[in-house]
Amino acid sequence: MTYIQEIVRVKQEFLISSNERFKVISSNSAIEFATSIIGDEAREIVLLIIMDCKNHVNCYQKIFIGDATKSTCSIREILKAVLLANVTRFILAHNHPSQDLTPSDSDIQMTKKLKTGSK
Repeated sequence: MTYIQEIVRVKQEFLISSNERFKVISSNSAIEFATSIIGDEAREIVLLIIMDCKNHVNCYQKIFIGDATKSTCSIREILKAVLLANVTRFILAHNHPSQDLTPSDSDIQMTKKLKTGSK
């Protein structure tokens, strides 16, 4: 009998203890958390923030790393990471190294696709 095994590696940064977990209470606090992780990066980074049902951050993953002006995202890979983490709440964020916070057309389209795909 032959068994086929698939090993899926998901690198997530876990927070040290439940007492130190950050709680997301607003969009501003989500921005604060994301900025603390990727705010000073020179390249565009897409950050997946995984939370429990009470909005405490369990872990995070730098899911895509781009260049100074863009990062290409795969909705499939984002949702795979969410499903493997076995959670119901997540936030996706990315930085803008140029400091221009205006969402690009690709930012808007990706957000719409992620919203549709995660229903």
